Amino acid sequence: MIAYIDAAFRKTAIAVVALAALTATAFAQGPMKLKVAYWGPKTTHYFAGVDLALEELERRTGGRLQFERYYSGSLVGAREIPDALENGIADIGTVLSAYYPARFPLANLGSLAGLNYHLWPVIMAYYQTYRDIPEFRQQLEKRGIRMMMPMGYGPYYVWSKKPIETLDDLKGLKFRGVGDQAKMLAELGVTPVGMTPPEIYDALQKGTIDGLLGDWDIAHGYKLYDVVKYHSLLPVGTSAAFLAISTRTWNKLPADIQKIIEDFVPEAARIYAKDYEITGFGEAKEAAFKAGAKVVPVKAGVADKVLETARRVSWEPWVKDMESKGIPGRKALDTYLANIKRFVAQDTLKYD
Repeated sequence: MIAYIDAAFRKTAIAVVALAALTATAFAQGPMKLKVAYWGPKTTHYFAGVDLALEELERRTGGRLQFERYYSGSLVGAREIPDALENGIADIGTVLSAYYPARFPLANLGSLAGLNYHLWPVIMAYYQTYRDIPEFRQQLEKRGIRMMMPMGYGPYYVWSKKPIETLDDLKGLKFRGVGDQAKMLAELGVTPVGMTPPEIYDALQKGTIDGLLGDWDIAHGYKLYDVVKYHSLLPVGTSAAFLAISTRTWNKLPADIQKIIEDFVPEAARIYAKDYEITGFGEAKEAAFKAGAKVVPVKAGVADKVLETARRVSWEPWVKDMESKGIPGRKALDTYLANIKRFVAQDTLKYD
């Protein structure tokens, strides 16, 4: 019996050594270069923060992974990124869930209206919910992708051509809005207009829209404060997103590289959030104020009305829609809210 176990152990050891040798041989031929598709410019911290995380990942893998970045849709457009990942055009790409409510319904959880918190707790809660809810993972895997790290915009407020202090100030305006935030806008008397971030400047300049929901970084990255001057503190939520990796590419990675990537997620999210919401917002505010932008506080009680509206027209209809399709919407929402509370308590970043 001992001889049998010893022989089996030797066979296993030989197999492990052989696998390691094959991996070493593959990487001896050069690092694995992965194509990363960004829909926006390098100038916005939405992508600069991802770059910092990827640079750290290159270091942690000893250069065995290298990332070739393609900015401003130079590889594929914003809405084509999931298809590009599935079809092998790109290996990694930034996916804004609000663009694909039918394709990734549970991923759109992170874009429900009215959830205004700092960035790190929100994106970590989003990633943890992806890990906690099997159906969330399965919806991505069905389209040949998986979440590599979470990302997103900071707390969204209103950028507009006139100050917004009350909900009545919104009525009759046209704002860029997508997903569930567009539903909330409609309920508040605003006409939502769907468009990608690179289209917003021209739409504001031409008067196609009067404003948008967004944070400091999007205003800075696209110089929107040249055409809108008022940043009203109406808490309308945010849009969670994620850096996706093709399942095909993921399966080609050695097991130790996969583990490095997964173990790195909390720190990657912190690197991203710090660059985005602290460094990025600092730069954005300085530039915006020089351009004449003004912060407008909202009247007392307005924020509470926005949150109540969000629950009524965004959260509950979303849950009902999910449940009608056999998708565990209530469980996903409750899990997400609990995870936000958990990570808010763990957040150590220092904000202004």
